[in-house]
Amino acid sequence: MQLPSESAVTLRDDWDVNDLASYLRRSQRSRITVVVSVPQRQAKPPVDADELKRRLGARADVVVVPTALTYKLTDALGRTGSVFGGAARMYPCDDGWLADRYRTELIQPKGSPNSMLGAIEQAVAHELRRMDERERRRRKATTASAHTVPASVSSAAHTQATAQSSTARPAPAGTGITGAGGAEDAGTGAAETMPAETGAANTGTTEAGTAGTGKGKGKGRAKISRKARKAADRIGKTSPATVPAGAPIQLGLPQNGAGVFIADTAARAATLAGYLCSPQSSMPVVIATRNVGMATALADTEELAKMLRGAAHVVDVIGSDATSELNARMPKGVQTFGNACRVIPAGADWVKHGGVKLFWGWTMGDRGRITDAVLQEAARLSFSNSYSTNMAAGSKRAVSGTVMGSPAEGRVLVSLGRGLYATILTTLVTKDVPGDRLFTKGMAVTGLFDEDSRRLDLTAPRPREAREALAGYASGMVVPARVTAVRRDSCTLELFPGAVVEVPAEDAGLGADLRWELTVGAVVPVAVIERDDGEDAWSDVDTKGNVRLHWLMSLLDADGTVSPAPSYFPGGPAWIAIPDASEAAVRQPEQRELATVDERQLAALIPDSADTASAQRIRDLYAQLVQTRQELVAAERQRDVTAAQLERAKQRALEQRRSMRQQSRHRSAAGVDLQGRFADPRQQLDFEVYMAWVTRIPAAEKADKPFKRDWAYGPDFFASLEAVQGVDREKVAHVMLEVVLGLDRELASRGLHQLRTGEGGGDPKRRTAAGDTYWRVYLQTNTPSARRLHYVRRADGSVVFTRVGLHDDFRG
Repeated sequence: MQLPSESAVTLRDDWDVNDLASYLRRSQRSRITVVVSVPQRQAKPPVDADELKRRLGARADVVVVPTALTYKLTDALGRTGSVFGGAARMYPCDDGWLADRYRTELIQPKGSPNSMLGAIEQAVAHELRRMDERERRRRKATTASAHTVPASVSSAAHTQATAQSSTARPAPAGTGITGAGGAEDAGTGAAETMPAETGAANTGTTEAGTAGTGKGKGKGRAKISRKARKAADRIGKTSPATVPAGAPIQLGLPQNGAGVFIADTAARAATLAGYLCSPQSSMPVVIATRNVGMATALADTEELAKMLRGAAHVVDVIGSDATSELNARMPKGVQTFGNACRVIPAGADWVKHGGVKLFWGWTMGDRGRITDAVLQEAARLSFSNSYSTNMAAGSKRAVSGTVMGSPAEGRVLVSLGRGLYATILTTLVTKDVPGDRLFTKGMAVTGLFDEDSRRLDLTAPRPREAREALAGYASGMVVPARVTAVRRDSCTLELFPGAVVEVPAEDAGLGADLRWELTVGAVVPVAVIERDDGEDAWSDVDTKGNVRLHWLMSLLDADGTVSPAPSYFPGGPAWIAIPDASEAAVRQPEQRELATVDERQLAALIPDSADTASAQRIRDLYAQLVQTRQELVAAERQRDVTAAQLERAKQRALEQRRSMRQQSRHRSAAGVDLQGRFADPRQQLDFEVYMAWVTRIPAAEKADKPFKRDWAYGPDFFASLEAVQGVDREKVAHVMLEVVLGLDRELASRGLHQLRTGEGGGDPKRRTAAGDTYWRVYLQTNTPSARRLHYVRRADGSVVFTRVGLHDDFRG
């Protein structure tokens, strides 16, 4: 995505959404930006984007957001700053809208397209007038300040006015939180010399403002300072005094030369806690604590800060005072102490929902493992919060290279030529595809390269669209799919990132509860029974931005050779694959030798003033802690082994059920092939219904549910049965038996209802010439393409089966 642009721009993928969000957050842009959304179940926005761009010309850029990406945009900008449902939003040329959302005018899709075009033009014209007025006032204030402020302090007034003119000003002294124009923006040196707890950013004067007056306490110095303050206030008088609600905030802590934030006092720990728990926090944060006596944290915080620059903050919490203060201010269960790390997401949702991972180890031998695990988690959270593009573009340069391989999980090594190499963090590329399923050796890539971290932020190739990637799937194929949700009576399978399909229990397993049979995240083979390529096939989007495909699919019929999945990038490997037997084997967790007692740490824990009894008590407690940690490690190992065994058991059970399904498809309980026993199709189907009664109704219930040959077939029944594909003949026989015995009235899954002339609730009910009512039951459930069985129940209780049809077939 390139902005500004002389034509309308349509967002293509998550990367474009991230680029747009980063672009809209810039402090200055050359043009107004108008973002137009596409309504649900439609392919185009309510207004012609090209016509809108023609009308606006160079005054504004026009960006179109497809329905599937509006959810991603809302995640990136927040609900009050996003646009969806066919509406349009006008964003001004600066980042002031982050503090004042009323500056982004929302235009609803009401009336005709022409009226909406006119409303957008009016909004842009109104914002241009406001820009002119603000510029006029700024020039007037600047001219006034030049006449009233002496030359000796004019630079001081300008410095403070610049700091105050940001739309997101520093918060009150003591909070340690600064707005978008706060001390952190001035660079590492400013953050280090003006720690948040001093309140220096909010005193109303600057050091430069008093330097010109000397060290005396005379009247002149106070007078000059007041003039400087007044001049600065006139220039920045529209800026609020505190961080406005909804404005992003930044972390007001000093940094060392490697870019690691330092929290080494109780006050700075309070600052950190305030940022972490604020809904306005702008980046994920890595917290690293250390055991008493340790010179550094167990995780390599300098390496993390370098690799995560622009994606996440890294904070070293040093000393018992800072650690205790931080833990006292954090929610219960999210404390961090000892040789441990946590990665806290941006925003405050984690406070309510939890799920913040803890990473810990024992000795410096664990450093590589801990650092890598923290890096992957921080990169994952950074991607999901759209911070992967936050690093200033000026600090990076565009390069091209060749993929060499993957030296470690989550990292891809790229050769840039001339002996230069870069690293791609795969969790910054996408959180939906495993890192080893993105690139192949020799693959050409392009991106923005940061010299300091050696990190390459990928810009090409672009991910494939789901529709194009799945174009090769056809009815009868067996393909891999990832389980994304499991419910009692259905499951959701992901065929490609952003494209899901729901499979009902009857096509997913034989058990009463699918939650005992499938595991979220597992990759399973699934048969494509029938594709739905209708006009609206790709317009049904769920709340997560996924396209819900109305395809008929079955886990139990997946008995053929599994076709490879499409690649995420053109020329890449299959994005998922069915694990083979060797991959499914239980992995033995990493074995780590645990020291029984670390004498250095123990010595640091025992104060010099402790008597013998107190020292022994501390030693005993430390030994108990070591033992508890060893037991925890053993429990985690056993958990991993048990989870792997359970997953293998589920896979074996599914394979057994699939095999049983194939063996029994045309056989009775005695193993007799049911097909081809009668030349007459009516006699053949009667026989199959009878065998369904024999095998399904227990012997003790057969007297209460006797088999009566009390049904007939309509003239179009057998033609419709042959014409409608995608439903098992055995299933038809079983549902017919339920109708004959009256069981369809008791089974909610059959969805028994009267057949109408159309799908509207007010459409007339169908009746025969004799006045008998047509009824309809589901042969399949939980999918709009489910097959239906139509029948008539006569006044004497007999049944006439009239048709097997699709969901939109309302013929009797």
